[in-house]
Amino acid sequence: MGNAVPCVLSSLVLTCLALTALVPHARYRGSTRRPRALLDDVLGGDAMDPTYRGKGLDVQDPPSQKGVLTWSSVHVTRTAWKSDDDDDDDESKWKEKLEPISPKRILSVLHRDISSYISSLVRQRASAATKELKHPPELPHKGALDGSDLFIAVKTTSRFHTSRLSLLLDTWIGGAKEQTYIFTDEKDDELEAVMGDHVVVTNCAPAHSHQALSCKMEAEFEAYLITDKQWFCHVDDDNYLNAAALLQLLGDQPHGRPLYLGRPSLDHPVQATDRYGQATLPVRFWFATGGAGFCINRELAVRMKPWVRGGAFVQTAARLRLPDDCTVGYIAQALLGVPLSRSSLFHSHLENLAQIPAHLLPHQVTLWSLQECKWLLFL
Repeated sequence: MGNAVPCVLSSLVLTCLALTALVPHARYRGSTRRPRALLDDVLGGDAMDPTYRGKGLDVQDPPSQKGVLTWSSVHVTRTAWKSDDDDDDDESKWKEKLEPISPKRILSVLHRDISSYISSLVRQRASAATKELKHPPELPHKGALDGSDLFIAVKTTSRFHTSRLSLLLDTWIGGAKEQTYIFTDEKDDELEAVMGDHVVVTNCAPAHSHQALSCKMEAEFEAYLITDKQWFCHVDDDNYLNAAALLQLLGDQPHGRPLYLGRPSLDHPVQATDRYGQATLPVRFWFATGGAGFCINRELAVRMKPWVRGGAFVQTAARLRLPDDCTVGYIAQALLGVPLSRSSLFHSHLENLAQIPAHLLPHQVTLWSLQECKWLLFL
């Protein structure tokens, strides 16, 4: 018994020393020092001022894409943590009890709240993007759309100027020149003679790589966002677009909220990983396949600004390691929370046109492979 007491006391001393090494000194309990000062003591300095009101901490800006998560990206907002035995009704008491926090606890909260961080970042950026549009155009009433409300982007490459674009110019583009903009990778005097300044020669590579396709998609968004048109619609250079059916479809959509309209090519959501340096975030979302065409209204496009301009779209696609149309779906649904509104009137090369009843063909918005469907009466 005599030997047991010293052993117990020795264990208590060692435990206290260990706890002292893990947390700041007890002088912080009840202290009025700013959270930055408290975090400086825990991390050894370089803590940033609190800017976000949340539970314990928040990441103000996205982690560096070139490195790992660093302490400079962590903002502690308060060091008061509510204990289980605190009175729920007396919030002022536990808020005043400043509990020391350790780097281990910060990492735990950061890991647990990474999805909250993404949501917070999205809300901040969407709010900022919305404020940029100081005088938003009036939303048309249902069914009030006309050609001037449309911005139709056609993505192509120089080697298809003759084989594909010439057929588009002879068919649907010929009746929708004012609404159509062609995005390519090489100057073409003959094409510009027909389309004028509606030919956009990008600085993108003449390739079918993810990077080249994402580069052109970003160019499409940048060109659209400087206009005041209500709808942005993307199609490929092997699509036939029925402009009358498109106007009817868009005119029937609800107004006053962001919309992402198209047709998925899969029967399940895409599962991908967003990468920030060594940090990863698994994501699931639906996307409208670019091969069938898709449309985004101005409300959504404005909210997408932080991710579709100045190289941001290409960077986002590279982080996801997915094509451009998947990246659009990621931004719309995974980041901004706007679901895909599905329409069976869009068609891609993944479908068999023979399965569409002949009497319904004139009502479809897009068809693919013009070489096969150019015999249609409404062309």
